[in-house]
Amino acid sequence: MFHDDDRILGRVDRALRERIRPAVLHDLGALEVAEWAVPGDGEPVPYSALDGAEFTPVSLPRPWGRAWSTTFFRLTGTAPAVPEGTRLRVEADLGFVDDWPGNQCEGLLLDEALRPLKAINSRNRSVLVDAPAGTSLTFTLEAAANPDMLSGGTVPSERGDRLTAGPEQLFALRTARWVARDETVWALEHDLDVLRGLAAELPADSVRRARILCALDDALGVLDLRDVRGTAQRAREVLAPALAAPANASALQVTTIGHAHIDSAWLWPVRETVRKVGRTFSNVVALMDEYPDLTFTATSAQQYAWLKESQPEIYARVREKIAEGRWVPSGGMWVESDVMMPGGEALIRQFAYGTRFFEEEFGVRSRTLWLPDSFGYSAALPQIARQVGMDGFLTQKISWNRTNQHPHSTFWWEGIDGTRIFTHFPPVNCYDSMLTADEIAAAERNFAERGRATHQVIPFGYGDGGGGPTADMVERARRRTDLEGSPRLEMGDPDGFFDAAREEYSRAAPVHRGELYLEFHRGIFTSQLEMKQGNRRIEHALRTLELVWALVTARRLGTIDQAAVDALWQRALLLQFHDILPGSSIAWVHREAREDYARMLQRAEELTADGLRLLAADGGTGADGVSLLNPGSHARRQVVALDGELRLLEVPATAIIPLEEAGRPEAAPVEVARQGEEILLRNAHLEVAVGADGTLRRVLDRAAERDALVPGGEGMHLELFEDLPNEFDAWDIDRHYRGSKRDGEVRATSGLRVLTESPARAVLAVDLLLGGSPATLTIGLDTDSRQVDMALEVDWQERETLLKVAVPLAVQARETLAETQFGHITRPLHENTSWEFAKFEMPMHRWLLAAEPGWGAAVVNDSSYGFDAMALPTEDGRSTVGTLLRPSLMRAPNWPDPGADRSVRTVRWSLLVGADPVSAAHAANALHLPLRPVPGTVRAQQLAAVDDPGVHVDAVLPAHDGSGDFILRLHEGRGARTRARLHLGLPVGRVREVDPLDAEVPESERTLALDGVDPAEGIPLDLRPFQILSLRLTPGDPA
Repeated sequence: MFHDDDRILGRVDRALRERIRPAVLHDLGALEVAEWAVPGDGEPVPYSALDGAEFTPVSLPRPWGRAWSTTFFRLTGTAPAVPEGTRLRVEADLGFVDDWPGNQCEGLLLDEALRPLKAINSRNRSVLVDAPAGTSLTFTLEAAANPDMLSGGTVPSERGDRLTAGPEQLFALRTARWVARDETVWALEHDLDVLRGLAAELPADSVRRARILCALDDALGVLDLRDVRGTAQRAREVLAPALAAPANASALQVTTIGHAHIDSAWLWPVRETVRKVGRTFSNVVALMDEYPDLTFTATSAQQYAWLKESQPEIYARVREKIAEGRWVPSGGMWVESDVMMPGGEALIRQFAYGTRFFEEEFGVRSRTLWLPDSFGYSAALPQIARQVGMDGFLTQKISWNRTNQHPHSTFWWEGIDGTRIFTHFPPVNCYDSMLTADEIAAAERNFAERGRATHQVIPFGYGDGGGGPTADMVERARRRTDLEGSPRLEMGDPDGFFDAAREEYSRAAPVHRGELYLEFHRGIFTSQLEMKQGNRRIEHALRTLELVWALVTARRLGTIDQAAVDALWQRALLLQFHDILPGSSIAWVHREAREDYARMLQRAEELTADGLRLLAADGGTGADGVSLLNPGSHARRQVVALDGELRLLEVPATAIIPLEEAGRPEAAPVEVARQGEEILLRNAHLEVAVGADGTLRRVLDRAAERDALVPGGEGMHLELFEDLPNEFDAWDIDRHYRGSKRDGEVRATSGLRVLTESPARAVLAVDLLLGGSPATLTIGLDTDSRQVDMALEVDWQERETLLKVAVPLAVQARETLAETQFGHITRPLHENTSWEFAKFEMPMHRWLLAAEPGWGAAVVNDSSYGFDAMALPTEDGRSTVGTLLRPSLMRAPNWPDPGADRSVRTVRWSLLVGADPVSAAHAANALHLPLRPVPGTVRAQQLAAVDDPGVHVDAVLPAHDGSGDFILRLHEGRGARTRARLHLGLPVGRVREVDPLDAEVPESERTLALDGVDPAEGIPLDLRPFQILSLRLTPGDPA
């Protein structure tokens, strides 16, 4: 027989488009419409504001909605009679574009009592109504005029902030009508859709394809296109055998999970995300009522908390679905944060606050880390996730790699400490599938483990801006539960999937060791500098706050305001969301985040000062005298400014002491001398030559008798590059920037001058012009210090420009070491494979190190996270003479925030000579947690100290439950098995290992438990490389 595939497929497509889909809904007449636009700035108002609001009758189409404003439409009418076998619905078209719903206007339909019913969006336009014919009904439609921020591509737009968006109306309400769905035609639409899609994905010579095409042709042969509703059932009967053919015995098992990835901010502000959560979750609970087989997962405790406060009726319905087991809170985090840049303690708190909320509100604890859209995954994450009870990790983001595709779909991921977590990359390569035939076929083709495993996940539902699963998606899934030529689709949940996948494949699964680096979006480590600085500062401010209140609690002088501290942590964790901290949101989001950081830092300082006042009062001198606080994990020797005098002082770890008890170590003074155009700085350890332009010409390690810098080079040289990536401005740095260096655009506009010259510190300064941005660079050296300290203050007004600082080290390194959470990560300094070639911009935390055996140098910074590194060749390229480290200091992307990074800002960094991971970590702590003068003379008190400098105390705080216990968290930092002793400065009656939620670790898993601690002996620690250890300390009786 002849095959006529294209004709049949085209016939189906046209019939669906022009006859069948238009016949699904019965048009039962229009509703009357009246309008009230929120006056003033148009910002959302509580529904109580509608009392007394003057609604104006309007005719359709009705233009409405300047960007970001809110309009309420009142819809009134009498419920019409509906055709037999149908149900009444209200449908509205707010001016939708037929595209994903999250980046355009949206609405929430309320009943007459202003209770939320369900959202209305571009792909979900109707709401079921349960009312007999003849009933007079009134609805209110809350309409959000969210502009399409992607419509202009990467062209800068001022619509990203309500302050600059403009007055024009963006949308038009086209229809508001009564409709009823013809269930038979609806079913026929999906029968045809699934079979037509499946046929298109099957091989051209497939028997199954041929028989499906014949069935499609025959079905349309019995369908009267002039009477679709009257003949739809006949067509369905023809298709029934093709839909009843069971799946092959070797068919893969796909767990389909309804999902709605909702960015906590991105192309919309945080306040709009609050409403998106309400709209999306209302859609899901309504769909669950309609489809009892639907399962759904949603992450981010923050979003549930917003729902609880803003839409309690929807929240109550969500709780019901969770209790039924069909709605599964997953992920266990406060938000889906970035996980490359937040500090280790902040990542711990993401899980602690998220998991605690889910347990307290719903009585559930997720075992799956569901994190599909973050921009790379730190190698510290497996240990953190396992410590909070996670045993599965799911993401799809690594499929976005631009150079290498990850070889596994299901595997063990091993972190820097050796902890493994079972991991799945959904082969559908997205988190917002619509369950279309091409997506399902791609998921089958892409499944790397298909020879040995059968289980995979497809998350389905509109995402990013919310929306969630729709009835169309569920209908597709139902028809694919057991269908020849298709994988078997079955609704499920994340934990259930991982249980089945582990049972089947855990012993044979391959292992990936180290970070999951995303070969894309490398600019996020540098964009929007104020986000990075705000995050660093609030993380360390909260550490100091909690330490101070641990000191207060130890003295029994007061109780921490846990609610206030929780509020600060929760806001800080929100701002670590994977489009806020990375700097990839619209202007509105980053404007508010800058304001948030300022408020949070002020509040953290107020709470810290409250605790310090209690400690000072307990000392008996009130405001008299001065004390010193060392919030760091090791004893600190540092220059401190007191009463206009610079002094070298020493304070024990995690301690506060009177100034009189501080150590005053002897140290050679800093010397300043001129040598031609250069100025020399010298102390007992270093001799530093600074050129007239502020670059370092020599940094001599006097004890080792070696220069840290490549001879003849310019150390700490600032470099400007043209920075215009191919795709996403704020997200990306593309490799071609390296060939676009703007030589000659960094120039000195003043001579090098001495700002400070004292025995304890010398500081030099030079004025610069960076492109068109004026700047001042300072270079400092302290007594007894092994580091050169730099600070750059700049009125940064550049566009599409990357600023780096080049550090040419005379170090023949084979790899770089960069701090990550609770340790460091090692990366090769070569491009022998495509995997290393792709890492031309990499993440770090506070320090970056290059070393030979026995000697190294590190760059420590207070702001930035991105860097590149390479072997430094001789001029003729015949050999390598050193290592070039280039931290990225700032960028200037134009989209999605056209004003990104325009501000006066100061960044600080230091070159640490003779460095290793231990000294680099100590220098980073000193930069971020300097010795702090405190008014008043306190009684000396130390909380904790470890006798090994490579074991770092990360947090000391009152237990969250208010019991009076303390939580102490530490980690091993060298990457080596270590035995040490933890000494405590207070009597302790009981010590137990706990998880990050402060709960005791089961006896079978714990490594430490003591009843009573001998102060002289301390607590013995036996730590594996990079181990995180959390201890609960119950105070004993005071001596």
